[in-house]
Amino acid sequence: MCLTMVYYFGGYMTQMEWWVGDLGFHASAAATSSHYLPPPPRPSAEWFTPIVTTFYFLSGIYLMGYGRRVLNWVFFALAVYVQAMDQPSAFTINRMLILYFLMLGLQPFAQQLTDAAGKSKEVVSGWIVRIIQLTLTIQYTASGFCKMNGGWLDDDTIVRLDIVWTQSQGHYKNLISAWAVNDLPMPFWAMIAIFTLVFETGAVIFFFWKRTRLWTVFAGLAMHIGIAILMKDLIYFSMQMMMAYVFFLPESWVVKIADWRNWPVYLDQLIKR
Repeated sequence: MCLTMVYYFGGYMTQMEWWVGDLGFHASAAATSSHYLPPPPRPSAEWFTPIVTTFYFLSGIYLMGYGRRVLNWVFFALAVYVQAMDQPSAFTINRMLILYFLMLGLQPFAQQLTDAAGKSKEVVSGWIVRIIQLTLTIQYTASGFCKMNGGWLDDDTIVRLDIVWTQSQGHYKNLISAWAVNDLPMPFWAMIAIFTLVFETGAVIFFFWKRTRLWTVFAGLAMHIGIAILMKDLIYFSMQMMMAYVFFLPESWVVKIADWRNWPVYLDQLIKR
């Protein structure tokens, strides 16, 4: 989640004068809905460089595994601040950061357990993992049902086959999708539409059924890579969703992913096979 936050906030921090400075648009207290926090004070320009430097420094410490109990609350407070300061553009991604860092802050301390063979192992409470798993799959399945109720179905073909082709234009269009909507054949877009609707609607089953779990993870990765490529600015959303896939991988895979210092060793073993 920290890596997602660094990438997400980092994109905005390249334009601090627009994001939090006087050059950008910021909703006034009078224009802010009562459902939101009142707009907080914004830092002046001389604080931009220290803020950005401190953010990357603390993120680096977090990613190396130090001070996470404290930094979870620091990043939770940062996400809440951003939500209040930038309400027009702080959508689902930022709200999920608030939720995740809150849960990480409340998570019980890890414990060291020793098995019958005398091998020590660090374990953590599983409730946060279950909540993230449920959140991810419910988001997908709810999105699938919303799509079915929002114009993705067709009386003749069941699925509206040109819906992804249509949505890859307009606001979300980038240079790649501008080429794709003109040159890729319609069967390609129809296949993506059917795949997306089946994947999302059935996610709450596919992710938890052991026989389909890994295939679903790979399918989801492919879907989000496609979204990131074809739809402008949605790479942030895709990255956040993909980061949660780690909770559906086999434990042996996760251990090797987390042990990044030995990646060259694992790669060498894989090649020799």
